[in-house]
Amino acid sequence: MDGPFGARLYGDALDGTFHMIVRNAYGNFTYDSLRQADQACVFLDIGANIGLYSVALGSHFSGPRLAFEPNPETFAYLQANLAQAGLTEVIALCAGVAGEDVASATLNLRRFHSGAASLVSDFGHTRSRITLLGPTMMRALVPATFPIVCKIDVEGAETGVVSCLAQSGLLERCERMVIEMSLGTNSEIDLKTIRETLNTAGLVLRDRSGSDHFGDELYTR
Repeated sequence: MDGPFGARLYGDALDGTFHMIVRNAYGNFTYDSLRQADQACVFLDIGANIGLYSVALGSHFSGPRLAFEPNPETFAYLQANLAQAGLTEVIALCAGVAGEDVASATLNLRRFHSGAASLVSDFGHTRSRITLLGPTMMRALVPATFPIVCKIDVEGAETGVVSCLAQSGLLERCERMVIEMSLGTNSEIDLKTIRETLNTAGLVLRDRSGSDHFGDELYTR
């Protein structure tokens, strides 16, 4: 199915997240904010889902591109979408990103809403054991010679992802980041911790899209 920003995408026909993606219900903020970055960057798509941004921005960035999606079923669509777009150089990893070097965790899955899969929220539905990549693995995976552009959308696990990037030394190389900041999946203390960590690393809030309760925030150096 044709999606926004010229991306053609496969997805589960019963998945509400898939339909929101192809209708561009999430808007242009994240795409426009990331596309302003220099092309010669590493692009980290953390919480890639079926790969909208990995596909739409895959040809924009000339540096290494890595897409992280921990849900095995959603990951299969991510792989298919990268393949049909001819983006064989994008590295897709069926794993989450964590603030410590642990091997795995339980991912809580929400029926018909793949984008709500969460390490934090328990929907009382199905669960899947997933692989996690901590600071040591992330440091080894990301080439050291490029600045970094990052998209983070991980349904309540943002604190762990930002902590991982900070501990691995990647956050200090990050030039531009769009991160989902929601009181629906994070506490006010969590959001405050995330913002303080980003500020300490030299990243400044430049723009925001959404409500006081939920939104995407753009940070740049």
